[in-house]
Amino acid sequence: EIFCGTKGHFTDWHFDFQNNFTIQLSGSKKWNFREGEVPHPIRGATPHYKAREAVEGQMKAARLSTPSFEFSPPPTPSSTITMNPGDFMYFPAGMWHSVETLSPGMSLNISIMGTTYAEVYTEALRHILMKDDSWRSVIVDDLSNDKSSAVHKLQELIEGKLDATVKELNSSMIFTPVVTERRVASVSGG
Repeated sequence: EIFCGTKGHFTDWHFDFQNNFTIQLSGSKKWNFREGEVPHPIRGATPHYKAREAVEGQMKAARLSTPSFEFSPPPTPSSTITMNPGDFMYFPAGMWHSVETLSPGMSLNISIMGTTYAEVYTEALRHILMKDDSWRSVIVDDLSNDKSSAVHKLQELIEGKLDATVKELNSSMIFTPVVTERRVASVSGG
């Protein structure tokens, strides 16, 4: 992302779910920071976007790991820095921050989203489940016959097959050799 700011422009307190690298290209900005209370957030918290659906989704995501999370920015920063042309900064996902443009300019922000263990595991589980015809069958709910209802069928699959499938998975099956084998790079002169 490229941010172009005019003097006095202010972005209120929020936190992102990505890890961020920012390079100040021109002008200067004052950044305020405060450590967040949501570890490894799966959504950001942007109180300055007051849309109900945005707030509701962000609250639910934050409260998965932090049930006491409140949708309110910190009252004061714990640290403040000023970025000038050529300055480079990293700040982690979940860190509250606000930004004020001190002089007109541009900054480049690179946001990186890592893959979670939950994503890796559930994708592997999905892949294994799809090998079985019964897990691939389309959900059809016949309301006239309770035994063929979608709810009953899913419970049957969970009780009958899921346990064995979950036990079948292990980290060596899930991660490729690129992840599991140590590789050492060497440079030789000649």
